[in-house]
Amino acid sequence: MEEKELQSLRRKAKKLKQQLERYDAFMEIFEYVRKNIFILNPIILDVETTGIRREDEILQLSIIDLGSNIVFDKYTKPKKVNEWDEAFKIHNISKEMVENKKNISYYKRDIEKILKKHKLIIGYEVNSDIAFLKRSGIELKSNIVLDIAYLFSLLFENENLIDRKIRPSLSEAAKYYNFDFNAHDALSDCIATLHCFKSILVEKREKLVFKYDNEAMKFLEQEEKIEEKEYKEDKLVKLAKKYIKIFESIGNKIVLDLETTGIRENDEIIQLSIIDSDGNNLLNEYFKPINVTEWEDAYKIHKISREMLYDKPSIEDFREEIQKILDMTDYMIGYGIDFDYKLLIRHGFNVEHIRKVDISDYFKYLYRKILNDPKLKRPKLIECSSYYGFKEDDFHNSLTDCYATLLSYKGIYKDMLEELSDVDEGKNN
Repeated sequence: MEEKELQSLRRKAKKLKQQLERYDAFMEIFEYVRKNIFILNPIILDVETTGIRREDEILQLSIIDLGSNIVFDKYTKPKKVNEWDEAFKIHNISKEMVENKKNISYYKRDIEKILKKHKLIIGYEVNSDIAFLKRSGIELKSNIVLDIAYLFSLLFENENLIDRKIRPSLSEAAKYYNFDFNAHDALSDCIATLHCFKSILVEKREKLVFKYDNEAMKFLEQEEKIEEKEYKEDKLVKLAKKYIKIFESIGNKIVLDLETTGIRENDEIIQLSIIDSDGNNLLNEYFKPINVTEWEDAYKIHKISREMLYDKPSIEDFREEIQKILDMTDYMIGYGIDFDYKLLIRHGFNVEHIRKVDISDYFKYLYRKILNDPKLKRPKLIECSSYYGFKEDDFHNSLTDCYATLLSYKGIYKDMLEELSDVDEGKNN
């Protein structure tokens, strides 16, 4: 193969790798949305503007919910832009139509309230709409954004309707699902987008696969094999990649810890604490055991006595509340979480859909490297959290352990990033 041809193939392989990474990331979000659609409480959003430049402004913002109910629909007057002849040819919003309207900034608080209530924003080419909102001073904090235009580019290519380089318009997407509408009115666009979203949501996965150039894929696989041969990853590097992927994933995460009457099959939960990944307290309760009456050995560890639990409710009184939290959870983070997970199952809770993340498995290898001791046993939570600066000393209280675990979880992430950064430097050198 000639050098020129080799370089061309290498560029194609590099581009393909980026496209595959984007596809995997997008489909992960799409599957998460499919699974949690009602929990995410989605809205469909669209804007019409004075143009596509950075200095252009919003003329109309429309938002509807999953039931087609109008959540927000306003025409707005721009502050600085006075002419939009080219944009007018598309959406027919004239200066006269917005002359007596308020600027989008007037609705800032109302819009932000809506965005806070609805975690998922769906749109068609919605990222440009989001950019306009942000430039208008509207804050979006933790919303998931799903641009279904990308899904239609995949669908149309798999159906041989269009080349991937040309992304189908909303009109073309709606026509595919036999939906007629008045294009380039923000509210009509929202309704059409909702129809397209609901339709593609139930589409077969094989219609949304990523088509790739076989020659470029073969070259990419060969390159990756060579790279893997040249640099054999050690255990810590593999764990770092896995940990970072989990940490940066969009799923709902909780940190959970519990205290029990012991470690036998018939022992019971007597304290359960759950916090979210921001440290917000979701649950912290003591429970009176139903069958176990003595726990002297466990008491020596957590100091939870029978007297402390005399007037406490049983775990059954909180079953519905606990299960509701677990139903919304994708990742359960803990230190030695296997024990907690199995005990929840023994108590009849449904946790099979939840992915366990035992941070002790990751910290063990970090600690071995830090102390230069490859045979070091798994450190305790107090050692791990102290290393990351946790100051409390009330360990074996499940709420304290949750906060210690959360701090460690975030600290390990930074160390894992550094670990991969060191590896990349080594490769470059």
